[in-house]
Amino acid sequence: MPSAAAFRVYLRLKRKNNHLRSARANEPKCSFAAAALLVLISAIVVLAGCAAQKSYHEGRSCPSRRGANEAALTRLQAAVQTDPRNVEYRLAFLTARDA
Repeated sequence: MPSAAAFRVYLRLKRKNNHLRSARANEPKCSFAAAALLVLISAIVVLAGCAAQKSYHEGRSCPSRRGANEAALTRLQAAVQTDPRNVEYRLAFLTARDA
């Protein structure tokens, strides 16, 4: 037959394990918030890339007429500012600016 001291230790350990289980139950909420934040950041990055690509194509497709060159430069500059590491956008902007 177990002693009263052993029984108290058993109850203490059982309470400690229950506390750990309840703490683990809260973990998915944190990971869900982190996943939602990751999805939001990914969507922002994708949309920014789409905006840069749209500005680039609009700037490249402007016809060569008076006044259109400034519009093309503005759009190409917007594409460069949105995605400054894109070499294609910078090359198109600098070529149109120097022409």
